[in-house]
Amino acid sequence: MLGEVATAPARATKIEDMFGAGAGAVDRMPMIRVCLGNVGPMLYDQMRQTMSAPPKLSLMQCRSMTAEDAFALHGGPTAIAVFSTTGWSGPCYVTCNQSAAFMILEMLLGADPAEPSPQDVREISKLERRLATVFFKTFLGAVSNAFMLVAETGFDLMTTWAAPDFDEVKPRSAMIAARFEIETAKQKGQIHFLIPDDSLAMVREALSKQPETSTDAHDDTWEELIRKEFNRSNVTLTAVLDERPGTLGEIASLRPGDVLPLNATTESQLVVETNNERLLWCSLGKANDVYVLRVEEFVNKEQEMMDNILGS
Repeated sequence: MLGEVATAPARATKIEDMFGAGAGAVDRMPMIRVCLGNVGPMLYDQMRQTMSAPPKLSLMQCRSMTAEDAFALHGGPTAIAVFSTTGWSGPCYVTCNQSAAFMILEMLLGADPAEPSPQDVREISKLERRLATVFFKTFLGAVSNAFMLVAETGFDLMTTWAAPDFDEVKPRSAMIAARFEIETAKQKGQIHFLIPDDSLAMVREALSKQPETSTDAHDDTWEELIRKEFNRSNVTLTAVLDERPGTLGEIASLRPGDVLPLNATTESQLVVETNNERLLWCSLGKANDVYVLRVEEFVNKEQEMMDNILGS
């Protein structure tokens, strides 16, 4: 296992002393801990569909501090990704320490998770940061799902940093830091989800509600009814024959009657997706004077991830 770089302790400055009593405190938005506590199980269930031994992710701590202290929590080489948000009021950040970055590299390239990583204390390379970002996207997919019932939440990658850019982030601004531990059979690392206090302005009221508690007994009949209704729910499917990039100038110059050339043919496979999630590969056919699709195979998400990594 990689040697852990000693974590530098955050300064003792309290967020309340700078911004007023309780300002930006996690305790004033209790739903944050509830939502973030669900991220680990959601991510594990998602990843075990494509991995035989996915890592476990656990929320270890969630507290308020300054941005300067939050970015210094790893105390050593750090991979940082900046994400824009949908439904929130500003960006958020995901960071990981050297051990987590090496774990992610080995995990995405198919290494045996039971084998310890070699001892190698050094800076995180550009490639390792890019691969860490691939995992960050998956991680934030689970975060998005965990927050969805409380507030609309979505994330898109903006850029990556080798070190925090304090021209973009005010060092003394308030920030919530959620510390996650990522763990395999022989390795451990840390991932931090950093949320500027200003980014929560639009969802502060929803996150300030007290978690609902229920004393109702477990009802197997009701659970089975919900399961049946869920399986009968309608889902919109979209079949994509071909895609091609175009500039805004090309699109603006299009006129009725123009023909757009496609690389696909009648023999090409179509991908079927729902809610931007690729599900099936199908072949195109015709029956009773209507076009039909024949399912050929399910989309191999693990293989597509590797193709994207190797292609980039």
